[in-house]
Amino acid sequence: MQRLTAAAMEVADAVRDDTGEELYVTVTATSGGGGAVGVGPGAQSGFSSAENIGQVRIELTPFGKRRMPAAEIERRWRLATGSIEGAERVAFTSSAARFGQDVEFELAHENEEQLVLAADAMKAKLARINGLDQIEDSFDLGKRQLVFELTAAGRAAGLRPADVAVQVRRGFFGEEVQRIQRGREEIRVYVRYPESTRARLESLNDFRVRLPDGGSAPLLTVARVEESRAYSSIERIDGRRVVTVSANVDEAISTPSIANQVVVSRLLPELEQEYPGLRWVQAGSAREQNEDLAEIGSAFVIVLLVIYAMVATQLHSYLQPLAILISIPLGVAGAILGHLVLGYPLSFISIFGIVALAGVAVNASVVLVDLYNRRREEGLEPIEAATAASARRFRPIVLTTLTTALGLAPLLFETSPQAQFLIPMGVSLGFGIVISGFMVIFVTPAVAVILEDLKRFRPFAAVTSQSG
Repeated sequence: MQRLTAAAMEVADAVRDDTGEELYVTVTATSGGGGAVGVGPGAQSGFSSAENIGQVRIELTPFGKRRMPAAEIERRWRLATGSIEGAERVAFTSSAARFGQDVEFELAHENEEQLVLAADAMKAKLARINGLDQIEDSFDLGKRQLVFELTAAGRAAGLRPADVAVQVRRGFFGEEVQRIQRGREEIRVYVRYPESTRARLESLNDFRVRLPDGGSAPLLTVARVEESRAYSSIERIDGRRVVTVSANVDEAISTPSIANQVVVSRLLPELEQEYPGLRWVQAGSAREQNEDLAEIGSAFVIVLLVIYAMVATQLHSYLQPLAILISIPLGVAGAILGHLVLGYPLSFISIFGIVALAGVAVNASVVLVDLYNRRREEGLEPIEAATAASARRFRPIVLTTLTTALGLAPLLFETSPQAQFLIPMGVSLGFGIVISGFMVIFVTPAVAVILEDLKRFRPFAAVTSQSG
């Protein structure tokens, strides 16, 4: 705990000396089963029920008052901390909404020994990949325990393993002999060895076990005693023992997608050859993201089909809706360009903005195609009708595009931590609307003219009210 707190102070002091920025409001250290020692103004105490778990929490200053992102602070804190002697697991996280580690895989094997070896081999291979840290598995060892196994003398005396276990438990844990009512409370009375005897493991050397014939014998004569540590939890899927191997990605060096691709394409095939019968599935944030993207992809296809059906019904044409839907890929290109210009990665929230963009980007195209059809009904040639429609709707489309983008501008330049989550969605919508709004003025009429030419070769592609 002191090591983690000192490392946090070291990072904060280094940044303060370089830039003059204050990184944190409070640093709170919480030890299991006890109070927390707070550092900084407003620090509060905390409590934890797990005696073997400690936590150091840094409350960062608002993002507008510091330029360093939380992920970079986490990286520097991890490097400053280094390895902690005696700690079984040390984890750093700077994300409140995180579904597992960046790299996380579940391994399964019918043979437990092979599974343990495969997990160790995978951790060793992950350690050789640049940019990965916090490499660990889910083999959590529980508390120390003593295992009693009867000897030949114990079995000959008629003892059972349960007989030995019960007698040892009675001596060290105690056996309830009565209950005393004291006011409203009921007090249980136990009989057991003195605390000085129970505190020493060597007391087992003097422990005597009562035999079925009424006699007694030393414990070490009738049983072998071995100390071990069992797993605190055992995971199984379809009857197979499962272990989870995970790692964190330092995004200053690599990305989660690249790291997962390396593991799937190179590391796991090697493990399958080394340990036949090994099975694996991807877990953690990568699996959650892949599942969510698949659902969004299905929803996006449904949105496109609904838009196409609505427009085709109104225009009485199977081809002209394509001139309207062309605005959607233009908007997607604008959304990607916006992320490149502003330096934001294309995230899961950005995809939500692109899906919402599909319903907004078609508005200008609908207006253009409608005016194009009216000019065609007035007798203008396709190119003349397209030119007239673009010239007529140029100003309204530009004005509505700019006003919509200006409405999203406050979100794009907001510096509060609460807004950082929504900014990628705003980037997708804002830049997508601007790019598609300006491009459809030229692209949509041109596509409409091309589709008009196609009708001359495929007259069955149009469904007019006269044919009905």
